[in-house]
Amino acid sequence: MDRNTQRPAIIASTEGGVEIEEVAKHSPEKVKVYPIEIDQGITEELLNTLERDLDLKNIKGYREQVRNLYNLFNKCDATQVEINPWAVNPNNDIYSVDAKINIDDNAKFRQK
Repeated sequence: MDRNTQRPAIIASTEGGVEIEEVAKHSPEKVKVYPIEIDQGITEELLNTLERDLDLKNIKGYREQVRNLYNLFNKCDATQVEINPWAVNPNNDIYSVDAKINIDDNAKFRQK
């Protein structure tokens, strides 16, 4: 959840493998924030913007992963789903290497 807009957002950087807070501190221009309209979810326009900004044109599966992560975020009443880093193999397949998820404390009764 983006505190500034009070809605879901994708926060991304091409500087993977490090804490995004450190990147934001030292190179704020390398951190991009993409607010998500709740009534629209992940749109093709947003995916196209991510593709352009993060140089994902040749990366297979990133669109599906973004959609799946957003669905997970909603289904689990998450306040945060963090993937750091994504990795790409020689065939340009994308993999989530490490992840963290935070569940809204007020919604834990719905989550097993």
